[in-house]
Amino acid sequence: MKEVQKVILSMLKENTGVALCDSGGDDGRHWQRNAKVDPSTLPEVALDIPELPCQSDDVAVTVSLCHCLPRVLSLDDTCREYNALPCPDWDSGIYGVSKAGAKWLAARGLTAGDSWNSYNGDSTLSQTLQGTEMRETDGVETYILLQIHQGADVRGGYTDAKLFVSPEGCYLDTCPSVFATVTKPDGSTFGLANDSGSRLLLDGEPVEIPAGSTIEAWLNI
Repeated sequence: MKEVQKVILSMLKENTGVALCDSGGDDGRHWQRNAKVDPSTLPEVALDIPELPCQSDDVAVTVSLCHCLPRVLSLDDTCREYNALPCPDWDSGIYGVSKAGAKWLAARGLTAGDSWNSYNGDSTLSQTLQGTEMRETDGVETYILLQIHQGADVRGGYTDAKLFVSPEGCYLDTCPSVFATVTKPDGSTFGLANDSGSRLLLDGEPVEIPAGSTIEAWLNI
């Protein structure tokens, strides 16, 4: 896990530049913010809680990439070798991959499958991910190429793609599983979970969180 987190942290620090139409101002891009605060020190799940009492599905959930990705991804020697390659261009037709990088992958029996962007769905991730599934010669999707959005405008400002081993059924463009415990003023508690989306629910339904309550949340992966 530490090895994967090291790669993710390097991507979260990657300077992806300043685009002409970028609305990040002087320091509003993700790479600029991440330079000021170490992402590994932030909580794995952050909650934006409105004034209580409120409905549980009004609580905004943000899941840290730095803590989430190392729990579902891993690296093997193929990943390590690819990730050490220079990426001088993005001319391969695969997002974030150079011509030379695409040839390197093809020589090892890896071809690009479907691509996706987490911005297009109901994602709770702290930053947008762009991914391309990589298929081996037998058609099995074992690897994934990932980019992290480091700019302000989601249309640009992505990192070079890095290769990871991705377990079957790993859907990084959706919301990771989150559990939460609400402790009411009288000391009693109840649990909440997200519904494969960003809403925190009790048995599939929103519930009122009383005034004076505290909420603790964590990743369930």
